[in-house]
Amino acid sequence: MNVESLVLVEEDTDAQRLCVTWPKVAHLFPDHEDRYEQWASISGVFEDDIRRLEPMLFGNDFLGPEGMVDPQLLGFVRARLRKMLPKVNQT
Repeated sequence: MNVESLVLVEEDTDAQRLCVTWPKVAHLFPDHEDRYEQWASISGVFEDDIRRLEPMLFGNDFLGPEGMVDPQLLGFVRARLRKMLPKVNQT
């Protein structure tokens, strides 16, 4: 994956959710009838949005067979999530 392609998911939380949850549903693709319904249930992303984002995620090698998620993208998403989570006061 090249760094320039990160722009495609940088501000798209639905795409980020799909990437994080892909390993949980990869075994359903390509021929499981309710694969989009299952992915929507796990990710919290609407089925129509999954159908719209799926070609981009696979076309840019963000996601691959057998639950593979590009490690650079996964690191990026994790870093963004850390910034979004509230700081916990550890006393």
